[in-house]
Amino acid sequence: MPKRKVPWWLNEHDFFVASLILKGIDAALEVVGGLVAFFVSPQMLHYIVTALVRRELIEDPNDLVAHTLLKMVHQYVPSVQLFISVYLLAHGIIKIFLVYNLLRNRMWSYPVAIVVFSLFAVYQVYAYIQSPHVSLILLTILDVVVVVLTVLEWRRVSRTKLVRMETERLL
Repeated sequence: MPKRKVPWWLNEHDFFVASLILKGIDAALEVVGGLVAFFVSPQMLHYIVTALVRRELIEDPNDLVAHTLLKMVHQYVPSVQLFISVYLLAHGIIKIFLVYNLLRNRMWSYPVAIVVFSLFAVYQVYAYIQSPHVSLILLTILDVVVVVLTVLEWRRVSRTKLVRMETERLL
């Protein structure tokens, strides 16, 4: 009887790979955001955001999203600009590096990724407490899911390598 294919979300390894792809996309967006933050001046950003929300504020002067964006852009000063750009670039590059090595099954990358992604999650919880934003919750959930799946995948890969080494030793 042919083996039934299990959907990717029910297959632990496939779910792990899918979570890494999401993590890689998130990391690439952080790198792009870091580059934009580095090269776009606070004045230019203020002009862009004001132009984008102007029509919405005319239609609805109490629009929460438009007011939140304007508030955020007013707090965006050169010192914050440098911090944000360096933070996003470093965060994104580290995640891309770890995702790449996890996808290549490099054994050293599993414990490193578990520690680093856990630290990112802890920092994001701290940042959420300081300034609540739904995106921080979503990123933290993604980090926790990736950490759990990385632990499970590390165990699976370690068992497989152990069995292979034991088999080779017996032959």
